Amino acid sequence: MAKPTSTKKIKPAKKKAAAGRAKKLTVKAEAWTENFLANGFNGTEAGRAAGYKGSDNTLAQIARENLRKPQIASRVRARLDGLRANADEVLNLLADHLRADIADFEGCFDDEGRLDMGKAKEKGVSRLVRKLRSVTRTIPRGKDEAPIRETTVEIELHSSQDAAAKLIPVLGLKQKAGENEQETERKRKWASEQLELVMARSGFDREAAIEWMRANTPTAAQWIN
Repeated sequence: MAKPTSTKKIKPAKKKAAAGRAKKLTVKAEAWTENFLANGFNGTEAGRAAGYKGSDNTLAQIARENLRKPQIASRVRARLDGLRANADEVLNLLADHLRADIADFEGCFDDEGRLDMGKAKEKGVSRLVRKLRSVTRTIPRGKDEAPIRETTVEIELHSSQDAAAKLIPVLGLKQKAGENEQETERKRKWASEQLELVMARSGFDREAAIEWMRANTPTAAQWIN
């Protein structure tokens, strides 16, 4: 009688570990990523906060290198997906800022000329404001005349280029050459209008009005030729 033969089970070969795994981020790179996501995608400031040394150009170069790292790029993409940011949104934001005009804030000022941010928010223009400065001063008049109460409001709108520059490298968009020209021309026109207003109200000649603006409204004065 033939003896039963035994069969030997052959274990499948273990799969080799996947090669080329992504390297773990350094402490500085990890800190850079956290700061980059927290500060609104400012790579230069993120580098400074993370402890990188060098000029703004050096820190900007580090930012570009970090954004090419898969671990960082994926985390940034995840954040952008959460914000539902895309190329069209960047371009729309750029268009909003380029078209922004002080006339957009009509009806948003109180009786003394100060900007009411509540009204501006209701109108959907508060997001255009980067910096707001309001100064009220009393100008004495004659003995029997009431003093003049004058309020100066300085509004600086967000720069379209600054907003786009934060997202363009991440989204892979190509920045067009000369796109700053329209923004510069708009600021110069606005500053010229402010100068004419100061001259009309104060009776100053052009040079005296410019000196007054340098002391009281430096943001506008810097755009006067």
